[in-house]
Amino acid sequence: MPLSTDLSGSRDSYGGGRAGAVAFAAVLLVIVGLFHAIQGVVAIASDDFYTKTDEYIFQFSLSTWGWTHLVLGALTLAAGAGLFFGYTWARIIAVLAAGASMVGNFAWLPHHPVWGLSLMALDVFVIWAVVMHGRDFAEE
Repeated sequence: MPLSTDLSGSRDSYGGGRAGAVAFAAVLLVIVGLFHAIQGVVAIASDDFYTKTDEYIFQFSLSTWGWTHLVLGALTLAAGAGLFFGYTWARIIAVLAAGASMVGNFAWLPHHPVWGLSLMALDVFVIWAVVMHGRDFAEE
């Protein structure tokens, strides 16, 4: 069934504001994926850019964090691209990728708290939009 712009709230139509929320979530996932990739490249390239903490439970080298963020970025970016095209598998991967992104950013908080909290907030919106309105966006 093709997407429509019927905002009546009818269950017989797809699209409208609900599909717009999922499309926005897909764009956010792509952006969050790019942010993770940038975070990862910077952490790998320069050990002096981010704050080093000694008294935190998650103690890894910054290059390990860099590779972690690079992998998270690729996963999140792929999930966002798949979600934008309405693939059913992408809804599941999108929620898992956003959840992994939240956990990764929580563990990253001592190194860059504002950045981590910002990405966590975007991930919360992505999870909400995909869980609540993901089926409205998919062409099934």
